[in-house]
Amino acid sequence: MIEQLDKTYDQLKILRNKATTQEEFEKIRLQMDKINEQRRDILNAAINDSTEEYKAATAEIKNAQPVIEEAIEDINKIAYAINKVATVITQIEKVLNKV
Repeated sequence: MIEQLDKTYDQLKILRNKATTQEEFEKIRLQMDKINEQRRDILNAAINDSTEEYKAATAEIKNAQPVIEEAIEDINKIAYAINKVATVITQIEKVLNKV
């Protein structure tokens, strides 16, 4: 869509430069202004769409963050428990080696 508007705009520039009367020049300039407005509208819509996608992705990340933090806490608890078990096993081995 933008490409087509750009082509039309370029064609209008050529026509504007060839205009022989002020009236022709103004009519062409108005058409060029309308094309510029359409381009701005398209770009703004694309920016808004991107912003909405970004907001949605950010919301998903924020929703996932507590779950991830909880999983990390659980992993830390498991690691602590494994470490305690390893310490107990080491102590048992020491006792058995003395016997």
